Amino acid sequence: MYRELCKQAEDGQQSIPELWSNNRRIRPHLLLWPSEAVKFRGQLTEDVLPFDMPGDRSEWPELLLDRVLDSKACALLLVEQREQAVVAIFESPRGTTSWHYPIKDHGDLKILGPPVKKTDVESVGLLWRPKQAVS
Repeated sequence: MYRELCKQAEDGQQSIPELWSNNRRIRPHLLLWPSEAVKFRGQLTEDVLPFDMPGDRSEWPELLLDRVLDSKACALLLVEQREQAVVAIFESPRGTTSWHYPIKDHGDLKILGPPVKKTDVESVGLLWRPKQAVS
């Protein structure tokens, strides 16, 4: 099951350049994979749950925690635009994978560069956290 989740996240993040090309920006959004059937928009489902995130990042911690708990999520994919890159973070209890698409300035046009993929470097911190060094 974990490999399937990773494949779905990998496939999902590949749509970022297309989403970017439409508006030259990405709205923050969250995808959650429930670990069991949950009620979503009045229907019982085990499918991936999509959520838009508010523009005010200070609202995210509580909202993310509530959505992860309510959905009984076993994995998540958070996509956001930062100043220098569009970032997608896939997180599960087994670790994380993140993709950083650098925003490149080409005169009056901004484009996304190819993604830089990182494993277990960056996390949302709800389903996985890097091990803390002990001194």
